[in-house]
Amino acid sequence: MPQNSSPDAEQDPFSRSPAIIVFGGSFDPPHGGHAACLKALSKQFPTSRILVIPAAAPPPTGGVTKKPWLSFEDRLELCRLMVLDIGSPATVEVSELEGELSTPNYTVNTLEALLKVAPKSHSGSKLAITMGADQFLAFETWHRPDRIVELADLILVPRNGDALPWPAGKISQKARIWTLDVQTPLASSTLIRTAIAKNNPIPKGWVTPKVFSRLQELIPKAIDALR
Repeated sequence: MPQNSSPDAEQDPFSRSPAIIVFGGSFDPPHGGHAACLKALSKQFPTSRILVIPAAAPPPTGGVTKKPWLSFEDRLELCRLMVLDIGSPATVEVSELEGELSTPNYTVNTLEALLKVAPKSHSGSKLAITMGADQFLAFETWHRPDRIVELADLILVPRNGDALPWPAGKISQKARIWTLDVQTPLASSTLIRTAIAKNNPIPKGWVTPKVFSRLQELIPKAIDALR
């Protein structure tokens, strides 16, 4: 796997951070793992513009269409609160871009749209996207993965203490890979939704303080969405 270090910075493609980093997902709801990744991204890539981009209507996965638990507007608001909770780094912003694209939207469409606004003079890669280990393992099944690796670097988020898997297939072998230096809590949006549906407490650290407070207000509406 390529590493973002080299004795020859002039020739090293990893000597320059990507201009724009896409931190996408359903964020249904955003959790402590997302917050940890954003803090790590802003530290590891201090010159990159980091865009938190909630999916307005996630595309089908394995032939199954998923309907988000929370509305697009609620998820945007919670993402903004999460960014406030991590100190509002100047390089991090929440984008409504996918609300402006046709649905269901695919990652490649988001990258194509962002390429139009990426800085032309940037000497490194113009775009990069973050991707969890499980997502990377299934990357060959994504919509147009060949075009994705043409448009963007991949920034992989490893599980704590685990080696990153490498998927079979030729497309992923062509990708420019960065590895994010991060430790994340064992939080997941699915487990948070399950806890709320069962009227169980959300474990400490699984959501940031402002997100937790707003979730308390949204829970009656969110519970209805689970039924």
